[in-house]
Amino acid sequence: MLVEHVFVTTLECDDALARSAGFLKGLGFRIKPSESGSLHAVRGKKHPRTRKLVRLPQVVRMTYDRGRVTVAAGLTPRRGRVRPVYARLMTALARGLELLLVQGAPPDQAAAECRQIETRFGSLWTLGEKIVVTLLIILLLALIGIIIAAAANI
Repeated sequence: MLVEHVFVTTLECDDALARSAGFLKGLGFRIKPSESGSLHAVRGKKHPRTRKLVRLPQVVRMTYDRGRVTVAAGLTPRRGRVRPVYARLMTALARGLELLLVQGAPPDQAAAECRQIETRFGSLWTLGEKIVVTLLIILLLALIGIIIAAAANI
């Protein structure tokens, strides 16, 4: 799942990249070494085996060319299942960078939409997983009821 976003800023390259790095670090991204005029940041685990949205593998690559900023934000989905929330999160991340670099919004305000999505969709379960967990809970409760009934008859 990849989202690409392009915008123009009046900031100088070093300032834009430094602000972006601080913004991404605030969201839990790790900044990787990259060539001049670009930024590479990653977040999450190496493999998409988790249900937690922020722990899914995510990458942001940003390039700066004479004021033109290109942001590519990607997320590797769990079990290859792409969900609409992934696109919303990556789009919010790109828009947050635009708010930060174009409108000069403070990092907390620029990250508000990302944090809202992360909070609302903190853990993702498939319908099949929900059904299995529900059935296991029902079976466990039935087993406890049988044990209590058997103990009462003794």
